[in-house]
Amino acid sequence: MHYIENSYQLGVLDNFSTETPESLHIQMCKEPYKASNHHDFDLQILNYLDIHDWLTLHLFFEAHGDKLEVCHQCL
Repeated sequence: MHYIENSYQLGVLDNFSTETPESLHIQMCKEPYKASNHHDFDLQILNYLDIHDWLTLHLFFEAHGDKLEVCHQCL
């Protein structure tokens, strides 16, 4: 764990923050856990995140679908 020693000796790196990982932890772990019934929560969290991803994509395509070009080779 030389990172800790270097941080104490040299200071932390510029633009280094735990704010982003913490906010992602809240969005991707804490909120889905609170929405679960706390039994088999790992599967419930994955389902929660999957549903929210699909809803986000759906809302995005509703808002911007007419402006998007579809690659027909990709289908």
